Amino acid sequence: MRSPVRINFCNTNRLNVLVNLLSGNILPITSDGSELSLISKLYAICTWIIELIYISACVIGIFRVSKETALRECTVNIVIAVEVLLNLSHMYHQRNLLKQLVDSYNGLLAGDDDLLRTTVVSYVGPVEKLLKLYTIADVGSVITWVATPLMIIFQKTEFVHEDYALPISFSKEPFSRGVFIASVILEIFGSGYAILKKIGTDIYTLHLILLLTAQYKYMRTKLGLILRNETSRVKIEFNSLLRHHSEVVRATIMLKKVLSFNVCVVHLDSVFRFCFLSFMLATNTSINMEGCLVLAYSVGAIIQLYMICFYIQELFEAGTMLTDDAFHAPWYSYELSIRQNFRIMIYANRLKCRLASFQSVDLTLPSFMQIINQAYSTCLLFLKVK
Repeated sequence: MRSPVRINFCNTNRLNVLVNLLSGNILPITSDGSELSLISKLYAICTWIIELIYISACVIGIFRVSKETALRECTVNIVIAVEVLLNLSHMYHQRNLLKQLVDSYNGLLAGDDDLLRTTVVSYVGPVEKLLKLYTIADVGSVITWVATPLMIIFQKTEFVHEDYALPISFSKEPFSRGVFIASVILEIFGSGYAILKKIGTDIYTLHLILLLTAQYKYMRTKLGLILRNETSRVKIEFNSLLRHHSEVVRATIMLKKVLSFNVCVVHLDSVFRFCFLSFMLATNTSINMEGCLVLAYSVGAIIQLYMICFYIQELFEAGTMLTDDAFHAPWYSYELSIRQNFRIMIYANRLKCRLASFQSVDLTLPSFMQIINQAYSTCLLFLKVK
């Protein structure tokens, strides 16, 4: 009989591995850094060169179009670029800690416990399918949106900066058809890598959160089963779970160190991103292809933010409800050491798995509505100033 395949950080979410490679993020997915081959390093360097050229051209483009066009067309792009640069810079700075965290996850997943394997796979699997749809829709809508100016290349021979979907600048206007086509192609690659890098960071972050939440869900179920099992192995199994719990708590502390900055950045970025997306939709006076693509991207962005908030909320709740199932079991009838350790686990619930350093810039379900309301208020302010 074939033994079941051992699960680890990589094979529990293949999409994370693929997008991490395609985006050029090359965030740690193994503890030994085996994902950093020479080819992947060279590819990552190329993606960053394209990205930096693209961002520089976008910044210059802001000053070569009207204020209204800059506010409507350029702002979302710049906000996303800032989020990507800040979050990835922080994660690269925390690379050694991320490797330790991945190693810790692999250690927690290395056991032969069928309940653990089933809990992790059944929890992470459906989310991976949703993320596949989100990735395809988001990348597709952005690339299509940026490529729409190619439809007018045969309508005139000279072009200006406002002919781009997202204004960029490599030379003074007017410029030739060849320069325009080359600029749009660069913009397609630049915006494609920008959104892929953001999606890759989001998927990687979500995967870290999901695997830890699955551990808490597993321990909650396992603890209830152990304390309802009146056999001589109760003490052995309980002590084994207690050691597992200690490793999970250590992983939780590491995860907070890695993600507390990112959570703050995503919260603030989301306010401005949805503000400027709302501004784009509000100032689009006719129903056209651009409006439909912006709407499609906006819906995808809202779903993506909701997923992050939802699963951070689930991690928070899973960490505080660890002993709920076992509390109604006859734990008080066991020997003193088991009762004492069970009380320690109850007190550990009070630590709470809150990732943000400040509650005002958290990413939970209440924070989701707070972000939407702040974005709406800021958008109204820009519309009044317009």
